[in-house]
Amino acid sequence: MKTSKWFKSFAAPVSLAAACALAVPAQAAEEINVTFVTGYAPSFSWTKAFLEKFIPEVDSKLAETGNHKINWNLAHSGTVVKPRGELEGIQTGLGQIGIVVTAFHADRVPLYNISFVTPFSSTDIKFLQSTYHKMQGQFADEFNKDWSRLGQVALMDAATGPMDTYWVLSRQPLQSIDQLKGMKISAAGPNLPWVTSMGAAGINSAATDWFQQLNTGLADAVLSWPDVTGSQKLCEPAKHVLHGNIGGIVGHIITVNERFYKGLPEEVRNAFDMAAPLYAEYQADVVLSGTKKQTEFCTKDEGMDIVVLDDTQRAAWAKALPPLGLNWAKDLDSKGRPGTELISFYMDEIRAGGSPARDWDKE
Repeated sequence: MKTSKWFKSFAAPVSLAAACALAVPAQAAEEINVTFVTGYAPSFSWTKAFLEKFIPEVDSKLAETGNHKINWNLAHSGTVVKPRGELEGIQTGLGQIGIVVTAFHADRVPLYNISFVTPFSSTDIKFLQSTYHKMQGQFADEFNKDWSRLGQVALMDAATGPMDTYWVLSRQPLQSIDQLKGMKISAAGPNLPWVTSMGAAGINSAATDWFQQLNTGLADAVLSWPDVTGSQKLCEPAKHVLHGNIGGIVGHIITVNERFYKGLPEEVRNAFDMAAPLYAEYQADVVLSGTKKQTEFCTKDEGMDIVVLDDTQRAAWAKALPPLGLNWAKDLDSKGRPGTELISFYMDEIRAGGSPARDWDKE
């Protein structure tokens, strides 16, 4: 078949234009520098989950369009902020994103204390996370108000807890709660009333301090949990556990510097929001697998023994505590915050999914 002169003259410019178009490089992705800060190493479940799940999910989402790319500066393990310093580090812009352990900032983000004033409620970490996410959605304005005062935006669906239950990990054998009297026990802070109410002396400290405190005798025991007991080798200096099924808590949250967050492209903000619940779910799985792995390590390799309280002893411990929940709620009420509403909502959700040892909202 002969090609017409018209087609030849038309086709040549078209082919040339196509070749030129192919030669023009695609628009380069906008690069955004983001520093992630935490005082904790990747051996802690929340840091591990951020590195292994949150970052890959954000990167994958942004790669779908190729419009934006994040250059991550991973300042974990205390390289920029020490444990307890995450909130101020994000507030001042030392880091753009990080994980705040709210137990150390009960005065500034008091609503997150609700897990600590409702112990013996549940050992199901995924259920606790789900309950917390519902509560944050119901009272979003109240939670956001606190974070905005601190120059931060919280990724609400990323609220997690680092454990499914607490242990009293001790240097000396324990058989009952009566033995807590007179002991020096370290914990993150808001959960110290669980043992100080039983006559113990409380030491407010971070998990990164516990090995040295136990090893030197500065602390007789710590309010630890299975995963961190093994991963931080706490069962080397302390080999005795009093296990009362105290339950887990939700008190860790990913926050972003507010000014930085508002300046981000919408696509990047959406990627953060999308990754948040996936991070929380992954972190819970890390906790559960860590509980199994580290309990086995401590008992088999380190000779740790575990004394489990029966239901009667557990109930007696819960009953012996002051009305932590009501006291917390009334304090918030006096400051114009919805403390009573919050604890009622929370405990209703807990009761709908389980059987707490105490109705902290109805005493």
